[in-house]
Amino acid sequence: YKVVDDFEWISVASFYPFLICVRKDSRFQSLKQLIYEARKNSAGLTYGSAGVGSILHTTVELMANETKTKFLHVPYRGEAPAITGLLQGDIDFIAATSGPISPRIRSGEFRALAVTGKSRWRDFPDVPTVEEEGIPGFEVISWTGLAGPANLPRSIVDKLNAEVRRAIAVPEIKSKLEGMGGDPRATTPAEMRALLSFLLS
Repeated sequence: YKVVDDFEWISVASFYPFLICVRKDSRFQSLKQLIYEARKNSAGLTYGSAGVGSILHTTVELMANETKTKFLHVPYRGEAPAITGLLQGDIDFIAATSGPISPRIRSGEFRALAVTGKSRWRDFPDVPTVEEEGIPGFEVISWTGLAGPANLPRSIVDKLNAEVRRAIAVPEIKSKLEGMGGDPRATTPAEMRALLSFLLS
């Protein structure tokens, strides 16, 4: 199927970045230090992901490509097992979704080295962006949203778009989405379609 054309795109509901994290007892205090070590260590540092081809995998591979370094990928069957792998010391670092990893950062189990968005994340204002750590223009974010079947009547698309906007303006819902690590923001159907088209270009 054609990803863009075979759906009616209604609205994005929430955007969220990823966090590059290590264990609290890791020798790495910054992303710059981790990258420097990777350049020296031909055996490569290890990182975990939610699986081959997942955005957590491709985020680190993009970082490696941009810095001319190599990391050894350890794929897990999902993000939760990868986080457990880091907690147990089986891997050196991880790129993790902001929602699941944030409570563990706050509790002190993990240390965040960088955030993958263009700006610092509201929950961890002291954590620099990947760009601040020396990779110009680096940005990886993801999102959740609402789509329907192709040829959904425009009146229904517009109604659903309005309901998404209304829902994420409700303080309790906005707070819930923020608690899951997101930045609640609606888009028009055209903006969501353009986002998909850009990502797939």
